[in-house]
Amino acid sequence: MPDFVQLGFEILAFSSFRSKRSKEIAEGASRWTESKPNVLFAPRAEGVGKNATVVSIHKDYAEYSTFVSEILMEGEGILEKL
Repeated sequence: MPDFVQLGFEILAFSSFRSKRSKEIAEGASRWTESKPNVLFAPRAEGVGKNATVVSIHKDYAEYSTFVSEILMEGEGILEKL
């Protein structure tokens, strides 16, 4: 496993949320995930009222905060809980 701190990353984030489901939403989520170089893994998941997870790396809290804001803006109408 790479040394993320040595590579300049301070945060390894596990973000779970609940989203609506459809084939179109799944395809859009896949394209979105592929467009984000800091996303390491984004599986569908079930549990604790959530059905999706994103594992991502960030240089600092400001970058992570921007990332979460992008998820909320781009997922408006799709995301139910973050």
